[in-house]
Amino acid sequence: MFPNGQDLRPETFERDNIFVTMVKAIYAADTNTNVLPSMHVIGAIFAAISICSTKVLKVKWVKPSAVILAVLISLSTCFVKQHSILDVFAGIAVVVIVYTIFSIFIKRKLINS
Repeated sequence: MFPNGQDLRPETFERDNIFVTMVKAIYAADTNTNVLPSMHVIGAIFAAISICSTKVLKVKWVKPSAVILAVLISLSTCFVKQHSILDVFAGIAVVVIVYTIFSIFIKRKLINS
C-alpha cells in the first residue's frame, strides 16, 4: 500500500575485516524493506514468550537465555542498521496488542468450556 523501507545502511565501509564481512552478508541476505513494525522483534519476542510459557522445559538456563536472545536480536536490528528504534517500539507494541487479545480469547474459551 505504501513504501515501507529505510535507507539507513552505509554505501561504503571504512574498514575491511571479518565483522564488516558479516554485516555485508546480513545486508545481502536481508533487505531493508518491511521495516515498520520489525518482524525480527515480533518473532523474537513471541518465541521468548512461548519458551517462557511452556511447562515442559526443565533446564533452568533456557528461559532466561530466550529472553536475553530476544533482547539481543531486537538491539542488533538497530546496530546493523536494519531497523530504527521506532521499528523496534512498533514491534513491541504489536506483541503487546496481539498477546493481550490472544490472552483474553483463551481465558474466555477456558471459562466457556
